[in-house]
Amino acid sequence: MTVPPTHSKSALAASKNDLGVAVEFADFYGSEAVNRPAEGERLLKSVFDAETDKSKQALIAVSMGRFYEQQKVLATADRHYRQAAFLDPSIRILTYVADFYARSNKFKEALEQYRKLIELARKDDPAKEQEFKTREIAILLNMSDFEQAKTNIDSFIERYPDDPQGLIFLGAYHRVRGDIEKAKTALDAHLAKDPDNAVALWQRGQLYLLRGRWELAIEDLKRAKTYRPDAFGYQHRIALADALIEAGRSEEAITELKLILTSNPDQVAVAESLVDTYTRVRPPRFADAENLIYRFQGRFPRDPRWPTLLGKLGELAQDWDKAIVGYEKAAEIANYQPEQVRALFNAYRLAGKTSEDSSVQHGKTVDGPCLIECPKPSRHSRGPVPS
Repeated sequence: MTVPPTHSKSALAASKNDLGVAVEFADFYGSEAVNRPAEGERLLKSVFDAETDKSKQALIAVSMGRFYEQQKVLATADRHYRQAAFLDPSIRILTYVADFYARSNKFKEALEQYRKLIELARKDDPAKEQEFKTREIAILLNMSDFEQAKTNIDSFIERYPDDPQGLIFLGAYHRVRGDIEKAKTALDAHLAKDPDNAVALWQRGQLYLLRGRWELAIEDLKRAKTYRPDAFGYQHRIALADALIEAGRSEEAITELKLILTSNPDQVAVAESLVDTYTRVRPPRFADAENLIYRFQGRFPRDPRWPTLLGKLGELAQDWDKAIVGYEKAAEIANYQPEQVRALFNAYRLAGKTSEDSSVQHGKTVDGPCLIECPKPSRHSRGPVPS
């Protein structure tokens, strides 16, 4: 599938070098189906060179940064984002730059940009200042700068008492520090004043989960669901399903998650949780888990999480052919990143130890030292630090 370069040139000429048109063509050229990223690069550069207004050049530089980010050429993306910030250090442009660094886990650079944005917004846009303060706190927590994070969280709650994000951060702070009792004390005090606060109920329910108090967790999380059924990316309802299955109420857990997907069929986190739930019931419902994985893999074919889940499902079911098929596909989609390759090699080894047929069917076993998987968080501390 290709588009002759003359077509893109004609379209750009007709649109008077419209950036939106250029980005569409560049994304098309950079797509896996076309795989001509050099032409996309030339197209965006021609629009940049034809522009003389610095603020517009900055937007084009952001588009070039996004283009290279999508191509996973992060060093070049970084250069273009920096160029954009130099050309136009406005709130709009610096937000793009800061968010890029946050996505790239370059937390030091992201923190620097968010602090610049806070200063700019303090003068021109107080609502934006509040938003940037939440991003600053999220970065501090991700950097494990707990002392500064706690100072900022306390200041945020005092200044913005009606913003639920403050309580979310407070709960996250205490959880990552292991101070479960302090977190509960703070949430109890808040709920004494505001007993219907869905955020506080969700956060306290999470704490009860960590302590194995399933029925108390269910009570809080059901109340949080009643007050805010579609909020928080459904994390409170995912936690509710988790508590239900731990309490031995597996069918209720499955029903809870299926209800969300019925009305919101593209909720990836909910689908992942339902796959996990199917594998945790007794007896496991591997066929239902597999069907759900294939459904979402068909919807999101370039997302490696679905074949990765298929690989994990194969391991749990001791179906090594399925595990290898899943991990091979995940490795291919992820351009053979270490995590996916490690899982694939481990599946080959397990297949070799457990089923001679599997190792023969797939050509050979992979020899070498045993690879240790990185520790995973507890299933009751789901999700990244809120942002």
